[in-house]
Order: sequence, then structure tokens, then C-alpha cells
Amino acid sequence: FGHFGIATDDVAKTVELIRAKGGKVTREPGPVKGGKTVIAFIEDPDGYKFEILERPGTPEPLGQVMLRVGDLDRAISFYEKACGMKLLRKRDNPEYKVISMLNLLSNFL
Repeated sequence: FGHFGIATDDVAKTVELIRAKGGKVTREPGPVKGGKTVIAFIEDPDGYKFEILERPGTPEPLGQVMLRVGDLDRAISFYEKACGMKLLRKRDNPEYKVISMLNLLSNFL
């Protein structure tokens, strides 16, 4: 398991609310490497990490789920066929091998 992401209008404010309630911040709010999207990471009591993403006006707060898989093409095929997801992008990343992002189509469920 990698992490899941939750969208919010204001990452810094959300992180402070979580911190005030005892949450462990593992990455302070700031832009992603090479990008503009502001993110932060929180760790839950069981050690699972979740990402807070700044996406103002988003209707769906659960923005993404990231999984580490052994066969990326097989995983993409499964999520496209079984869950109706659409491949948004796939790119090589030296630190994490290959990254792909899929989106759940709102009319699927």
C-alpha cells in the first residue's frame, strides 16, 4: 500500500486542524517537486500515510489512491476494466520507477 489522497480548499489549515488533534505530519505543506499543487502528508496511528491535496472547489474530497504493484500494465488494465477508471497519465520517475494516475469516472458507480 502506498497512500490515499484527500482534497481540500486549504492544505495548511487542514494540516493545522489535524496536528491540533494529535495527527502526525510527515511532510509539511508545500508544492510537489517540479509542480505547483500544494500537498502535505499525514500518518495515521497504524502507520498508513495519506496525502492532503489543495484543490479548491473540488466536489469529491477523496482525490486518489496510490498502490505499489508488481505489474503496472496488469494493474492499469484491471482498474480500467473492473472499476471503470481512466488512465490520466503514465510517466517514468527514477525514484519510484513508473507512476500512473487513474481517475474514477463519476458516472460509473
